[in-house]
Amino acid sequence: MISLPITKRYNTLNGVQKRGLHQATLFNDQGSEYLITIGIGTPIQNFTLSLDTGSSDLWVPSIECPTEQCPLARFNESESSSFQRINSSLFHVQYGIGSVNGTYGRDEIYLGEAHVSQQQFGLASSTHDLIVVTSEKTNEISNGIFGLGHPSLTTSKEKYEPFLYQLAKQGKIDQAMFSISMGARHHDGWSGEMLIGGINNDKHVGEIQYAAVMENSSYWMVGGQSIQLIEGDKVMMNETFDGVRGMIIDTGTTLTYVDHPLADRIVQSVVGGQNNVALDQMSGTYIVNCQAENLSKDNQVHILLENDIVLEIPVKDLIIPLDGKTIKEATQCMFGIAPWMTTGTSAKMNEKGWILIGDSVLRSTYLVFDLKKNQIGFAKAAHLQAMMQSYANSVSPPSLAFLLFSVITLTLT
Repeated sequence: MISLPITKRYNTLNGVQKRGLHQATLFNDQGSEYLITIGIGTPIQNFTLSLDTGSSDLWVPSIECPTEQCPLARFNESESSSFQRINSSLFHVQYGIGSVNGTYGRDEIYLGEAHVSQQQFGLASSTHDLIVVTSEKTNEISNGIFGLGHPSLTTSKEKYEPFLYQLAKQGKIDQAMFSISMGARHHDGWSGEMLIGGINNDKHVGEIQYAAVMENSSYWMVGGQSIQLIEGDKVMMNETFDGVRGMIIDTGTTLTYVDHPLADRIVQSVVGGQNNVALDQMSGTYIVNCQAENLSKDNQVHILLENDIVLEIPVKDLIIPLDGKTIKEATQCMFGIAPWMTTGTSAKMNEKGWILIGDSVLRSTYLVFDLKKNQIGFAKAAHLQAMMQSYANSVSPPSLAFLLFSVITLTLT
């Protein structure tokens, strides 16, 4: 197995690094995105990428990309003795916000100790609204995307097997799966974990329950049945769907997106009515009263999936302070569930009746993506109880500029 961090430390499982299990640290940018570091080429050129289960292509900026569009590290193919260009295939991805164009190539790809030789990947010659410099620490800024979706979602004319699928095909991991622990939003820095080839039982509590990916879906999408607001043992709001609705499990998106009427009902139920919430037209997000009465209670939003799986999200974890370190200090807060936007990919998703489950919900859950059985495992994240106790004293405000950029990072097929 291969364990890779979303953190600054290289972790081992119970002190032992097992063959075929790879662990990598994930970087938590104040809850707005989760990053991972990879190496490409001979000698290795390093890149920090957004971890994205909502798309399938791995891409980095090419040396051909103008610096105003690609201001960070750019891959120089002439400096890699193992690089091979694929001239016959153009690379293009239209995300919910932003786009990237370029070509494909093949080279050595490294993720921790995991390695695939001559892996196909995208070389961006132009980008739009995707690389935003928010810090002087360039290893803590997204400089491309590491897509973890199904091969059918790659944009190449001739479909190929992405990095993790190649690891499984070549027998380099114990099990054809990867698991993700994001950590709490206030666990800034290199504090999450991605484990390739297995499950880290220290990162979850209770049994992992599995839901099959919906039939004929190119996404990591499972069936959803209802959304509830729970206060103690009382159901304060219950939205049971007329039929099973597709829910895309997308680590590459900051917020969670539902249809507008449902979003209104959820946010008003949480903050105690429409007087405590306003829809920001520019960003398409809800600005809520940070001091609303319901936010001081240990309420939870429950998302019910098929197979009686319940995702439990503390309401406090859905309230994101924008101008203060904690909810108590902030005067402006943003809600972690938003309505689909009315144009582009968002509108098409909305028309299909889909719901996108982004980081605002997923950080409360330990996730297992099973490539072989095409299913997703869910369990309560181990940090959740500790997070509820320390939340009010340790939350840092996110970068609003990035939140506007990273709203939806998935492609539509």
